[in-house]
Amino acid sequence: MLLLIVALLLVGLILIVVESFLPFGITGIVGGLIVAASAYLCIQEYGWGAGIAYLAVCAILAASVAILSFLGISRRLRLPPPEADSSANRAERNERIGARGIVTKTLNPTGYVNVLGRRCSARCEMSHIEIPRGASVVVTGTDGPYLIVNRTDKPEEI
Repeated sequence: MLLLIVALLLVGLILIVVESFLPFGITGIVGGLIVAASAYLCIQEYGWGAGIAYLAVCAILAASVAILSFLGISRRLRLPPPEADSSANRAERNERIGARGIVTKTLNPTGYVNVLGRRCSARCEMSHIEIPRGASVVVTGTDGPYLIVNRTDKPEEI
C-alpha cells in the first residue's frame, strides 16, 4: 500500500510539472487530485495523525514543484519584451517584407526567425499554426515589433 501511495504522489507531482508546458490547466488539477487521493489512502491505511502529516508534506511538495517548474520553465520559454517601435525600427522591418528566412525558435504563434542575416521576433500569420525550428518562412508583413510570416516550401530561395 505504501508503494501505491508514493506512486500516486509522484504521478501527481509529474502532472503538476507538465502543467507548466500546457496552456489549459487540467493536468495541474488532475495532478492535485491524484496527490489528494494518495493522502486519502494514507489516512485510510495509517490513521488520521499520519495522514494529516502526509497531507501537509504533499501540499508543501506540490506547491514547491508548481512554483519552481512554473518560474524555471516559463521564464525560459517567454519571449523578451519587444523593442520600442521607432520609425527607424519600422522602416527596417518593412524592408524585410517579401524576404525569406529560417525559424530559429518555434513559432507557436510567436518565436524568432533569421531574416537577411538578423534574428527577429516573429509570429505566424495564422495564430493556430505552429511553425517548427528550421522551417523556411517568408515575411508577409509587420505588426508592431513582430514580423508576420508564413511557411514556405522553397528553402533554396533563401
